[in-house]
Amino acid sequence: DSLSSWLNVLPTVRDNFHLSPNEFRDTLCLRYAKPLLNLPHSCDGSGSPLTTSHALDCKKGGLITLRHNEIRDVLHDVSSMAWSQVIKEPLVRQAQSDSVALVGDISIRGVWQSQST
Repeated sequence: DSLSSWLNVLPTVRDNFHLSPNEFRDTLCLRYAKPLLNLPHSCDGSGSPLTTSHALDCKKGGLITLRHNEIRDVLHDVSSMAWSQVIKEPLVRQAQSDSVALVGDISIRGVWQSQST
């Protein structure tokens, strides 16, 4: 089945296809619905008991931000290969006396322009 194809991928660092031993064990535990090993007893963000489901959903802990930033970073790296004007965390609006600065995730200029061949 295609869901297990990741197990056949060579663990190359260059293509970001490598997993640490802990990541590999955690992935296998998730795949086979086993409890994760070495999890803290409580969430560092909310103090709730830390389950796999809580870790993936908690808005106060850091996992959602980490996953979001990882996707942003991969999108930035891949986009930089195709376009020259790619900016990570561009400033959208300067801070004002009554509001904080507004920062985007990524800016990619030229995506919708025809590419010359």
